[in-house]
Amino acid sequence: MNREERRAMARPKRHLAIARKEITIDDLLQATMKMVWDATRGIRDPKSLMDLYRTSYRKIRGDIEQSLALGTEKGLVACKKGCSACCSLAVESTVPDVWILWSHIRGLPQDQIDDLTRRLLAARDATKDRDVEDWHLAEVFCPFLEDGGVCGGYDHRPLACAAHSSPDPAPCSGGPDVIVKSLATPKVVASGFSEGWNEVLTASGVESRWVRLVDALARVLDDPTAYTRWLAGEAVFEGIEDLGDQMPGNG
Repeated sequence: MNREERRAMARPKRHLAIARKEITIDDLLQATMKMVWDATRGIRDPKSLMDLYRTSYRKIRGDIEQSLALGTEKGLVACKKGCSACCSLAVESTVPDVWILWSHIRGLPQDQIDDLTRRLLAARDATKDRDVEDWHLAEVFCPFLEDGGVCGGYDHRPLACAAHSSPDPAPCSGGPDVIVKSLATPKVVASGFSEGWNEVLTASGVESRWVRLVDALARVLDDPTAYTRWLAGEAVFEGIEDLGDQMPGNG
């Protein structure tokens, strides 16, 4: 999914039933972005915006999880605890979601920070210069993945991870060329929310865009001043790219 597709996901004759009303995917995307714009109207201080983002992130993540739980009840989502095939895919995150994880990591005991830092740097080095299609072939799992296929950062994970799902576990291990048909509504809501916040934060004078999660975290993890410098307008993620025009495993 490229950046243009996040902004314009309208597809002819494809509709979703939301609150007993037929709306297009683009309607839902735009409505979610508008929700962000309305909630932040008049706020221009980056620190105040990030305080609001943390609250909004928890709310929207809860809504996404509720939607996926409903999908599970209807047989549309097969994901369950311990299912971690998707955790070897490249992950694209927004800058504010990077800070959510960064804050979580900084609050861990030092031995856990050291272990996570080691795994994070190893994952960054193993996937260096790999394009999206080749990333999966590196067979490098997310640094947050723990024994038993459990996510160590689950309550702080990027919305790109939270919104991902699969109706069938079989395609998840099929490699980078296999398209996994994720449930549409959570992905559209996550995209609209993220794009809306990217625009709002950028307008406030801070760097907010899509970045490769592993690279972004590796840059700021051991720097206690990174967040303050970012709030002051410094481009601390300069040179870290997004994942380009297509992410693997997304349908």
